[in-house]
Amino acid sequence: MDYTNFRSSVGGFRRSDVFEYIEKTAHEHRVALKALEKERDELQSRISELEAKQKELLGTIENLEAENQALTISANEQKEQNPVTSEDLDTLELAAYRRAEATERNAKTRAEKLRSSVQDLFETTKDQANQLDAEISDASGAIHVQMELLRSLSGRSEELLASVQKQLNELRSAFLEEEDE
Repeated sequence: MDYTNFRSSVGGFRRSDVFEYIEKTAHEHRVALKALEKERDELQSRISELEAKQKELLGTIENLEAENQALTISANEQKEQNPVTSEDLDTLELAAYRRAEATERNAKTRAEKLRSSVQDLFETTKDQANQLDAEISDASGAIHVQMELLRSLSGRSEELLASVQKQLNELRSAFLEEEDE
């Protein structure tokens, strides 16, 4: 604790200096706590956004898989409806299979990249939120410790002030008694 902020007084420090210090310290802690809480809220908002984006991407993956199945079914139906020679059929079937396979590969690659990207962002944001939560807890604990210390100082200041007041009254009484004699 920095006692240089307190001017000396009879029996200790000036009460106004102690109270100014208490108010200043409490204000600084409140400001720091509000800033940490704001940052935590922003990170929680970011987590919500990332979770929504992750759901959207999962939906896109499901749509691509359904589209791939629909293309496969459509190719099979066309094969049944259009009788062609077995050679033409083999060529068409092979081309459709290759296209479907390439589309599926591309969709899986894109989905995996997106999933990985979202997961990385989610983990980073989650780590930041946890770190911020720990900082807020630490700041809150420090504030409580400072407040207890300030209460203790305030109580001690009041005791010292009462003691000085009592001594002054005793001195005054002694002085008045001597004057009367």
